[in-house]
Amino acid sequence: MSGIIQTGANIKAQYILEASYGVCPSNPAFQWIGPHQSVDPDYTRKHIKVPAVGSRDIAYIMKGLAEYGVSLEYVYQNSTFLKLALGASPLSSFTLETWLEKAAGTIDSLLNLGCLIEQIQLIAAINEPIKVKAEIYNQQTTLATAHPAGATYSSDPGIIPKGWYDSQVTVSGGTAVVIDGLTDWTFTEKNNFQRQPVIRSTSGDLIKYMVERQRSYTGELTVAYIDEALLTLLINCTNLDVTFAVGSDTYKFMGCKFDSNKLTGKIPDVIPQKIPFTAKTLTVTP
Repeated sequence: MSGIIQTGANIKAQYILEASYGVCPSNPAFQWIGPHQSVDPDYTRKHIKVPAVGSRDIAYIMKGLAEYGVSLEYVYQNSTFLKLALGASPLSSFTLETWLEKAAGTIDSLLNLGCLIEQIQLIAAINEPIKVKAEIYNQQTTLATAHPAGATYSSDPGIIPKGWYDSQVTVSGGTAVVIDGLTDWTFTEKNNFQRQPVIRSTSGDLIKYMVERQRSYTGELTVAYIDEALLTLLINCTNLDVTFAVGSDTYKFMGCKFDSNKLTGKIPDVIPQKIPFTAKTLTVTP
């Protein structure tokens, strides 16, 4: 094995929706996700180790169940990709191609088939672009030294990424509570898929179904302490709506309750409140 060591500057990722689960469409027109900060394919083979009496060494290492996934982090330009995690059941599956552009026009293509977003997270902090982290499960990955036949790829749409100043958070619980002093926020949606293999003679080492189970919505606000308003909502177990506006996109978490409210007082720092919450439902606009 020889060649040039690759860096993150050489890796790219785009996606296309699937008409049939685990099947990349013909002549795929791959779509832009966002300016990537990281692309991390992860492939695990659950080998079966077989010992035998008469020896302290393993007798056989058998091929086991294959589990594939990709972690992405990118800067928020729009909500198109992340809404694949937030849609109605059944969620839309997609093919994600991750590829390395190497020297002399050659590539290594990793075609991740049967993808679904297991977890999506938005993160905002002062003087930072708003970031999206996606954890993806997929059925299988095929390797090639060329793109799929007839594939085309989207260019960066040129939308200026959203910064922390493009966001706003409001909390309402009967009476609206203005969030003043907010310095960081994050929210997470997790789909809690079950990777389900079945006994079969063809590709039995791959999962066959991605079973949708109860999903969860959580988040956390970091707020410089000004008064007792947010602490009162926690103590009273008030039902809340927590709404995140990012540009023209709105994420409204309903039926929320604050789980805890930790204050940290140190000389001479501002006293921050770490306020995690759990929600029952979510609506996304547009």
